Amino acid sequence: MTLSMRSTSLYRSHSMPRKYDSSLKLNSSSDSRSILSREKVFKIGSELHRQTVKEAEKKFETQLAKKENELRLAINRRQRTPDINEKIKAKEDLEVLRSSLNKDYEQLIKIYINEHKDKVDQIEKYMSRCSRDELELHRVESQRKLQEALQDAEMQAEKTRLELINQINREQETVCKQKLAQQKETYDRLLDEQAKRLRAEFSLEFNEQQTKYEQKLLAMKRHDHEYTQQEIEQLKRNYDEKIKYLQEIPEQKNLDIAQLKGNLARIEYENRELKKLVYDLRSDFFQFVEQQKQSTYQSVLLLPSRNRYAIEETF
Repeated sequence: MTLSMRSTSLYRSHSMPRKYDSSLKLNSSSDSRSILSREKVFKIGSELHRQTVKEAEKKFETQLAKKENELRLAINRRQRTPDINEKIKAKEDLEVLRSSLNKDYEQLIKIYINEHKDKVDQIEKYMSRCSRDELELHRVESQRKLQEALQDAEMQAEKTRLELINQINREQETVCKQKLAQQKETYDRLLDEQAKRLRAEFSLEFNEQQTKYEQKLLAMKRHDHEYTQQEIEQLKRNYDEKIKYLQEIPEQKNLDIAQLKGNLARIEYENRELKKLVYDLRSDFFQFVEQQKQSTYQSVLLLPSRNRYAIEETF
């Protein structure tokens, strides 16, 4: 019984099943990233190992029971026989049984190794292939995530740049409005002052000419000077020409006013163009954002030509 217990413990503590487990552990540690493949491989390997162990235990238990019976008979025969030769023979039988038992166990382990070496190699190849596939998938996934991160960063940078451009345009629009209001107020004030001055000059010259004409008429009456019809007509023509000249003076003065009005109209036109430019830039920005939402893999650096021209004109 002591030999049977020792043989059983020797079988159960053999290094071959442990070597098989260690190889699985080694491969599983190297393929820790592939969870599904590892579970599938472990399930196949553990099932194969369990069947092999059961078959080996069944064969070994059968042989062990047979050898234990022979060993028990030899021990009983040695104990019951008083003859020294019989005891020596029984001892030799015990040694033969021990050696045959060890040989049977070693042969059983060799059979176990030879039968399942190919299966273990297949499992290792399958695990290596799964590991390579998992690494390739992991590499592709990493590249895809990196590309998405770069595209998101580019979109955020472009969005920030466009927001900055819009802010600059709004500030420029505010400054233009302030300048336009100041210029308009100044032009209105200058126009009013010039109109008052022109009206005063016209009234003054008209009054002077009328006074001179009246003085001439009084002088003519005072001296009883007789003028011919031609002289009177000539005097009237001179008077009419001077009055006409005085009436044309405001029109000549209005040339400066027309120039000021032209400048004011030009500034208003530039202001309208600037507002239109800001509106187009905002429209291009919202259209660009919608395009980026629809197609993620589209390049974010391509701007519409009108938007690019607007940016160059703004700066």
